Amino acid sequence: MDVHNKQPSAPPDRPRDRQRRTMRLLLGSVIVLSLVVVALLGVAGVLLARKQPPPVQVIVLTPTPQPAPTRTPTATTVPDTPTPAFTFGAARLADSFDQPDRSHFRAGSNANAQYRFEGGAYTISITNPNYIAWSPARDTFTDGAIEADVTLRQGPSETAAGIVFRYQDAQNFYFFGISGDGYYMLAMLQNGKWTPMLDWTISPAIRGEGQRNRLRVEVAGSRFRVAVNGTLLDESRDATFNQGGIALAVNTFDHGNAIAVFDNVVVYGPQ
Repeated sequence: MDVHNKQPSAPPDRPRDRQRRTMRLLLGSVIVLSLVVVALLGVAGVLLARKQPPPVQVIVLTPTPQPAPTRTPTATTVPDTPTPAFTFGAARLADSFDQPDRSHFRAGSNANAQYRFEGGAYTISITNPNYIAWSPARDTFTDGAIEADVTLRQGPSETAAGIVFRYQDAQNFYFFGISGDGYYMLAMLQNGKWTPMLDWTISPAIRGEGQRNRLRVEVAGSRFRVAVNGTLLDESRDATFNQGGIALAVNTFDHGNAIAVFDNVVVYGPQ
């Protein structure tokens, strides 16, 4: 008897078994296809997310921490005495600091600043960085032209010094200042919050550290003009404060130990 060894074959499928296997195959295919679709959608979601614009960043308007160029100078050269935008009358205040006992300003000191009469001038020195100190006069003005000589004698070049006007109190006033490296600015402090009116702008009319600069602010109603050394720098408008006092001010930024010298302060009243 011949014996033939062969691999036994699988039993033939029954109709119900074929249906079940077909269903399993179909179900498996659907599952695989679903996973593929989900994966593709996930990738698409990542790609779409990357194409979305970034969140909007709200930028709070604050004073520039130190002078930085913001625009091209637009100064207009005028005679040594700037042509006034308005008509002014006689001087209502004049202080050369030659007689401290008759000065409109005071000497004094605190933990952060010193105010002194020196050699026929008035100095304000600040020890701390990021600090503004001012010395107010004992008068109140509405409209007029305010002039003062300012020399930045010591300190970092970004230190600013200038004229405070329409001074209400320690939280409310306008400040026009220049820096030792040739920039000027005009800002308003209202309820302790600074608002730039003329951002830091460089001007060739401003002399550097150790040199005297003649500052001038012209005020009439809501209109302001600022000038230095006979050069009209810019104009601005604001109606927040319609009158107030004046003060001499120094502002430090990243570094302290600054000294500014003031002299020949004059305030011309309206005609």
